[in-house]
Amino acid sequence: MSAPKKWITALLGIVLLTAVLTACGSSSSDSTSASTSGSESTEAAGGGEGETQEASDEEGSEGGGEDVSGDTVTLLSLTPSCATCANLTNSAEKVMEEAGISVTTATSEFGGAAEQIGQFNQALSTNPNAIVIWPTDTTSIIPVLERAKQTNPDTKIIITTYRPETDEEDLYAAYVGANDQSLGAEQAKALVEGLENDGKPVEGGVLEIEGAPGAFTTIERKKGFDDELAKIAPKLKIVGNQTANWDATEATTTTSALISKNTGDDIVGIFAHSDVMLNGSILAATRAGMTPGKDFIAVGIDCDIEGYNNIKSGKQYATGLWDPFLIGKTTGETAVKVLEGQDVPLETEVPTPEIKKENVTECDAALAK
Repeated sequence: MSAPKKWITALLGIVLLTAVLTACGSSSSDSTSASTSGSESTEAAGGGEGETQEASDEEGSEGGGEDVSGDTVTLLSLTPSCATCANLTNSAEKVMEEAGISVTTATSEFGGAAEQIGQFNQALSTNPNAIVIWPTDTTSIIPVLERAKQTNPDTKIIITTYRPETDEEDLYAAYVGANDQSLGAEQAKALVEGLENDGKPVEGGVLEIEGAPGAFTTIERKKGFDDELAKIAPKLKIVGNQTANWDATEATTTTSALISKNTGDDIVGIFAHSDVMLNGSILAATRAGMTPGKDFIAVGIDCDIEGYNNIKSGKQYATGLWDPFLIGKTTGETAVKVLEGQDVPLETEVPTPEIKKENVTECDAALAK
């Protein structure tokens, strides 16, 4: 082969090799770019999936707190022989059980502090998620609350109805109840109003029939009534007061004795800490020849069926609504919120409207009518 041909052949070879190498380089670069883009796309998708999950978690946490289904609660309440107590207990149980909580209930008698303390200690030994308690009184429960704080710090304590007489607010997570002192004060006002509406002077003797000694409700209702009466009607004097332990029959006996003891006084009013007891007092006064609504004004608290009927018939002037269904429901709801980890107020006050003949139907719900 001549020199020119060899040169041309070599040149063609170089051109062909360069073209092949360029094509390979381009293919490799494109492949790397696609791979990189695919990886970036996968990472982006992965990042998006993480953000979605996080947002989902945040939405779940805003939906009401932790799942309480399967949590355990011990409910310590007062005797079911007391209809009001049973209604409150059943209402609280229902709310908690509907949330999936397993509720164990034990009851004790009024004044049965030793029995209830034993129940409380037994409950602590099972380490429940919460203990909901209607204390038998306002003081005996304090030592076991202090013990629970030390031995079972994760067990939430919710108090209903009787607020413990302590300034240590960290002994319980929440308290639910009515303002019994206000209820008592409202009945003092109603007694005065009743006398004025009858055109009678606001003066004379008043009998007060009290609830169980030492009970928070008794103490608060008495204080509210006594203080308010002294303030607004200084000529109305409490000439006789005695406990009847929330019992109508005992109230009849007690009132009869007080009427006999104060025959020299013009008894113009009877206040009982519950309508059940007031019904017994009205019976005693009637047997003594006194006509309710004419010779004396009768006022009570709770809007029990006895009070409801007496107001409608004109034997009783007024009562204050203490709704066990509402208190029980609110107690149960508060317990659920506490277990869910929601913020709840330390104290929740349930409304207690004043009831007279014109609005007596406001008691219908509380009486399950």
